[in-house]
Amino acid sequence: SKTMLCRHTWIWHIINITNKPLDEVSYMLDGDVPKDFANLRVSVKDGNNHKLKIKSINANKPLHKEFIVQLQKKLRPKQKTILKLEYDWEEPERYFFYQLSTDCKKITYQLTAPKRLEIKPRVLKVDPTTGFKSLAKASPTVQYLKDKTIVLWSSSGIKAFDAYRFDW
Repeated sequence: SKTMLCRHTWIWHIINITNKPLDEVSYMLDGDVPKDFANLRVSVKDGNNHKLKIKSINANKPLHKEFIVQLQKKLRPKQKTILKLEYDWEEPERYFFYQLSTDCKKITYQLTAPKRLEIKPRVLKVDPTTGFKSLAKASPTVQYLKDKTIVLWSSSGIKAFDAYRFDW
C-alpha cells in the first residue's frame, strides 16, 4: 500500500583504499515521504553485530538525511570490514532509487515482499545528469515462495555515480 513502511537493509563489504586509517563513515539517505530522522529507526552495526554510534546528524531535511557513524575500531589502509545499515521509510510510488558514491565490484539488490502484495519488478539504469532511463543489462529474477516473493538483481563493475531505479 502507499503507506506501508519498507524496512531497508544495506550490507556493505568495504575496504579502506586510502593511505590513512578511517574511524568514521558518512551516509546519505533520501526518501519520498517527509520523515524526521528519529522516526527512521536507523541502526548501523559492524561485521561482529556491534551497534555503532551515530556521531552526528548533518542534515535532517524532510526528504534528505546525512549522518556520520563512528566505527568500533579504526579501519587501517587495505583493511576490510562489513557494515549493516537498517532503516524504515515508505516508498509510496513503489520504486527505490540508488546512486553509488564509489566504485563497486559487485552489488546485489534483494526485495522481499509478502506474497499477497502484487509486484512488478524491473531494474532501470538512470543517467543522473539527464534522468534518461533504460532497462539494466541484467533482469531481476523472481522467486514465488509459500509466504513471500523474493526479487534478486546483481551486477558487477559498477562505477562511482552510476544510478539505478528498482521498481517493484
